[in-house]
Amino acid sequence: MSRKSWRTPASCFWITFKSGFCHKCAKKYTDDWSDKQKLMIFDVPHHHMVFTIPKEFCPVFFRDRKKLNELSEQVVEVSLFYFF
Repeated sequence: MSRKSWRTPASCFWITFKSGFCHKCAKKYTDDWSDKQKLMIFDVPHHHMVFTIPKEFCPVFFRDRKKLNELSEQVVEVSLFYFF
C-alpha cells in the first residue's frame, strides 16, 4: 500500500492514496472495489422498480394503512403482468 507521511511539529499522520487526495489513485481503488463487488453478485436477471406516491395522497394512506397494502399488491400484480 502506498503512503505518504506529512510531519507537522505536533504530529505525524499517514494518508493512503485510496483516501481521495490523489484522484487517479482514488479512481483505481474505486474501480478495483467495483470489480470485486461484481464477482460477489449473483448473475440473475431481475427488475428493480421504485413505486412512489404523490404527496397529495399521503394523508389517505396515513389514515388507513390497509389501503397502502392493497395498493402495493396491485402494483405487484401490474408489474408481474407487464414483465412476465
